Amino acid sequence: MPLRAPPESGMSTAEAEIQDLPLASLDLVGPDTYARHGYPHAAWARLRREAPVYWCEPGGDCTPFWAVTKHADVVRI
Repeated sequence: MPLRAPPESGMSTAEAEIQDLPLASLDLVGPDTYARHGYPHAAWARLRREAPVYWCEPGGDCTPFWAVTKHADVVRI
C-alpha cells in the first residue's frame, strides 16, 4: 500500500511516496516511468525544493545532465 501524507502536510500522495528516496534514485526521464505514471511532477517539485540545480545521472542510454529547476536559475544561466 502506498504511503499517504497526512492531509495537513499539504503533500500529494505522489510526493509522499518519493519523499524518503535518495535524490539519485528519482526517475526523471525513464520512458517506463512516463508510461506507467505520466510526467513525474512530484520528483521535479522535490528537486526544486531540495536541489534546484542538480547533476542527474539517469543511466542506461540517457546522457547525464544538469537539471535546472527554478526559473530564476535558468534565466541566470
